[in-house]
Amino acid sequence: MSHPPRSQTMRVLIALFVVTLASLAVFVAWEAKGVILLLVVMAIVMTGFGALHELLPLPSAMRARIAKREELDRRYPSYRYRWLFWLGLGMLLGKLWVAQSGGRDALSDFWPELVLMLLGLTAMLVWRIKHPELAREV
Repeated sequence: MSHPPRSQTMRVLIALFVVTLASLAVFVAWEAKGVILLLVVMAIVMTGFGALHELLPLPSAMRARIAKREELDRRYPSYRYRWLFWLGLGMLLGKLWVAQSGGRDALSDFWPELVLMLLGLTAMLVWRIKHPELAREV
């Protein structure tokens, strides 16, 4: 398959389009620099925590338990996503703490937290129902 011939005008238009997209990407990155910085810091902290358990002198029983949980995490999505319940609960409690002083108590203000809690609760139930023998071990 051959490429269509590109005239000088078409090359200039393509270059202008690429410059426009690059400028838009730089603008969005500049406006979201706080969020990007937060994500970078969180990634560094999480990587540090991941490496920390290998550096610390943990007992072999604890290392075996960590390895078992990591294996369950890889094999079973229902085990992996149970943490969403606790994330949603923490976010909900934080919002309730702020809302009680501000007088807001509309249920629609809390829907993201409730959705996270529902997803996590669903994962917990699926984990307990589908794998009861593994759920008792962990």
